[in-house]
Amino acid sequence: MPRITALIVTSILALSLTQGGDASARAAKPTPRTPESAGQGMVRPAMTRVELRGEWFYVDGEPFLIKGVGYSPYRPGQVPWKDQVSLAVMERDFQRIVAAGFNTIRTWSPLSPEALTLAERYGLMVLQGIWVEPGGNYTSPAFQEAMLETIANSVERAKGHHNILAFLIGNELSPSSVSQTGIPETESFLKRAAQTVKAHDPSRFVSYANWPSLSFLDSSMWDAISFNLYSYEPPSVAYSFGFRGYVEHLKRTVAHSKPLIVTELGLSVSPVGGGQSPKGPPVDAEALARLLAPALSPHARTTIEAAEASLRGALLLGGPDFMRR
Repeated sequence: MPRITALIVTSILALSLTQGGDASARAAKPTPRTPESAGQGMVRPAMTRVELRGEWFYVDGEPFLIKGVGYSPYRPGQVPWKDQVSLAVMERDFQRIVAAGFNTIRTWSPLSPEALTLAERYGLMVLQGIWVEPGGNYTSPAFQEAMLETIANSVERAKGHHNILAFLIGNELSPSSVSQTGIPETESFLKRAAQTVKAHDPSRFVSYANWPSLSFLDSSMWDAISFNLYSYEPPSVAYSFGFRGYVEHLKRTVAHSKPLIVTELGLSVSPVGGGQSPKGPPVDAEALARLLAPALSPHARTTIEAAEASLRGALLLGGPDFMRR
């Protein structure tokens, strides 16, 4: 979903909608697992255990409420295919993330083993992204094999790191590439991607960050259902369903009994707009606060209990400088 990410404040919500019945009977209300001392590293047990039970992630036997931040370590002017970021810089980032009350980071490409160890030292769980070229030539066997090799290598490098909630394989595949490749062929490739993760580490959970343009793709291969979703695009969200209505639609028609993770959610703060993003003020702090209040308020639990949807958490993102329209 193209956007001026350097000028968009984005968050990621992990939601699980209650479909009938007593919500309290279907899932326990979790207590967020965040470091007790902000900025002071919290070391997890050596064998942190991640499970999926129905619509919840569980960490060490406790339901896990995601409160996190989409994370890229690169600074303005840096690009991931050329520049490296020192662990000292990342450690300062993690200190600030923990101090802000977050317990999870989401990435678009894999953290190194050293960075995963550092994140674990600060008590941070990770949604570990593995980048798959969205507009790649999916009709090419060579391209597919190269992507599967990248996935396999990424999973192998992460072995022994127990603070990974799940791998996110790819982000917003291009509809034109899917059309050229064919829907069945694309779905077959995604199944192979999920199988590759399981073949190299059967204990791992896996998902793909989809978006409304490709909501029809088969999602049976994923352990959790992930969508990037914005309130102002596409028209089905902005004008037809509305944001909450579209999330409910995804829960009924796609996620069913699996966790539904909204892996990107944001407000445009671009002073000029552009593309599909509306023009917004340089900083729309009040609107952002209203958007995130149910998840980030210290009284979030009370807010959640009053809502039709059970909000499982939020991840706040300030987009990296190199990602521009």
